[in-house]
Amino acid sequence: MKKLSNWWKQDKRNITLLKALLLAALPVLCCLVRCVSEGRSIGEVWLPACEWNDELFYYKQVEGIIHFGYPQGYFGFNESHALRLSFAAWSPVLVFPWILWGLLFGWNLMSPVICNIVLMTITMFVFVWLVKPAWKQLGILTVLFSLYTLFTRYMLSGMPEVICFCMLILFYGLAMSYLKRETKGKLIAMFVVSVLLTLMRPYMLLFLLLACFFWIRKNRCAG
Repeated sequence: MKKLSNWWKQDKRNITLLKALLLAALPVLCCLVRCVSEGRSIGEVWLPACEWNDELFYYKQVEGIIHFGYPQGYFGFNESHALRLSFAAWSPVLVFPWILWGLLFGWNLMSPVICNIVLMTITMFVFVWLVKPAWKQLGILTVLFSLYTLFTRYMLSGMPEVICFCMLILFYGLAMSYLKRETKGKLIAMFVVSVLLTLMRPYMLLFLLLACFFWIRKNRCAG
């Protein structure tokens, strides 16, 4: 038993795996706590009764893409009319995880909520695996995540903000991991993520600057 305990402590991958699993469970826990505090379950989240009109807009947009290949027209931002083939203010890249989810598992009113929670769960796991935080840092991350209630509100909605959150968390995880150990794969991944962020919302082009800075620093001898 003692040997097993020592082996577990000595193998850092197991400790990192445990931390990753703990933080990955946090999004689900936050959603459960919020729903229970309001006297309902996650399955009772109902998009037609949402607070934001954008939720149904995004839902119908994705529904049109899944069934017809492009949006079929629905109310847009500020109740304005959305024409066919229109993706409103943003590109279809913004909702591509929902499109993939809908193609694989079907698309209904609970699909964006479940997909949001799954995406955030996977992202938290990958972030810990990349960054390898200490226990104290993990505790601080847990507290900060829990206090920022918008994470939970967006997960329990039909808003694609969670997709942006996940991409940003992944980007920062790659950046912090790259600072610890510079590898070509991490740098390429940073460029890919930052390009996707830019295609989602053009002002996120700013994150591409950090990837460019790392690339220039790495190749300074070549100019």
